[in-house]
Amino acid sequence: MALLAASSAMTLRTPSVRFTTPRHHFSGRSSRNRSYIVSASLGFTTDPRIQIERVADGLLKDVAALLVYQEVFRSPPAQAFLKLLLVLRRRDDDIKILEAYGEFFRLMATGKHSSWQDFLLEGILKADGNPFAEAAASSGDSSSTYGGRIPASLEAAATADLESLQRLSLNESTMISWVTELVSETKPQWRNAASSSLDSRTVPKVDEKKTNNIVGFLVTDEEKEASVEDKILVSPSEEKTIKTESDFVISERQQWQKKISGLWNWSEAVHLLKDYHAENGFGRVALSQVLKLRGGKLVPDFRYLKPHGPSGSGKSWLVKATLSKLSEDARFRVVLLPSSEFKQLATILEEMRKNSHIRFVLLVEDLFLRSVEESFVLLKAALDEHLQEWPRNVLLCATSSRSDAKIGETTVKLGDLFGLTVCLAKLNEQQYRDCVEELLEQSGDANNAAKRDEIFRQAIKFGEQEGFTARSASKLININN
Repeated sequence: MALLAASSAMTLRTPSVRFTTPRHHFSGRSSRNRSYIVSASLGFTTDPRIQIERVADGLLKDVAALLVYQEVFRSPPAQAFLKLLLVLRRRDDDIKILEAYGEFFRLMATGKHSSWQDFLLEGILKADGNPFAEAAASSGDSSSTYGGRIPASLEAAATADLESLQRLSLNESTMISWVTELVSETKPQWRNAASSSLDSRTVPKVDEKKTNNIVGFLVTDEEKEASVEDKILVSPSEEKTIKTESDFVISERQQWQKKISGLWNWSEAVHLLKDYHAENGFGRVALSQVLKLRGGKLVPDFRYLKPHGPSGSGKSWLVKATLSKLSEDARFRVVLLPSSEFKQLATILEEMRKNSHIRFVLLVEDLFLRSVEESFVLLKAALDEHLQEWPRNVLLCATSSRSDAKIGETTVKLGDLFGLTVCLAKLNEQQYRDCVEELLEQSGDANNAAKRDEIFRQAIKFGEQEGFTARSASKLININN
């Protein structure tokens, strides 16, 4: 059965059971072929359940001890992994252990993460909120936070964290071996399915005649590899997807992941990561979800849009005119979302996520929130991708008339929540007159000289009363029709 050993031994031999650990969990190449006799006097036990408990406890301490890569474990799949370690450490009842692994498996699949190791590697490259990555990204810029250099303390912290993250990069088969050791009577079909991942090209069939296998043990070198006829072929999900604009960035990121995973010690990747962040930045900027290749240039791929401007400046007109044009596409939907319905936002997003071939725009008009309000908490939670990944087929568009500079301390600066803010400035007198003239032409009264002159005489006075806005110009034309 596969277990992570507390020492640097490659294999731990006891009279009755052999524990094998993945080779990349060890700090030196010289440890590859070492074997040791486990001694009770050294604190080891031949009870695999106690071994699992101790290893899970050690891995939880590895997570708690992270110095700069804490954000890797903020997302739902990582939180589910930590929950799995907790129930294994406590040796909870069978139901809780199975539920914990099931939740971990589901979140990995819905997030389209090919494997737990790849998930960790992606988190390492993203380096969200990571001061080491920030220093590397601004290396050579004397005006940056760290003066254009990488402090030795941050480099040492990253090195230590990478060593911990390598120990945490368990394969799915190892996790399942622990689960099946603690849970009695798991089905072979479940074990095979649960130990696979999205990058698994094959899932072994179950030989119903062979029921005397020891539950939880990994396949050893002595066992024969299953033939092609004994396997169910599974096509990788990537091969079924249509190429997207961001494939260039995804491919480049995967190459960096391979470089790191190919190292015997991930701690040696510090110098690689310096180069990566210097070239690609860090945080959201470094990921394909934010950067896309358009016209040969990488540009922001925003999912939250805020048209901002004074009341009557035409924010809603602009949005609705754009949406009207887009509605010619049969796969396009607009959902009007009052702020009073934010409590349903998570449910709505999940339904939209499942309809991945349909493009949605969530439209919130005249958004104004205070940080003490429940609506703000609900919206902020929905926009926080550490808690829930925002669906790729959904754009949130919220108009706002309030200026961040004029709001109180308890009022949210909406610009901090939205990826792109489109500002519509207040019209000056000439722009207002141009707007009136254009609306006159649309109404068909532009050729009526007498009426035209009368409207223009009223326009300035009306604008001074109502404000120089597109709305007041429209109101003036409607009054005169």
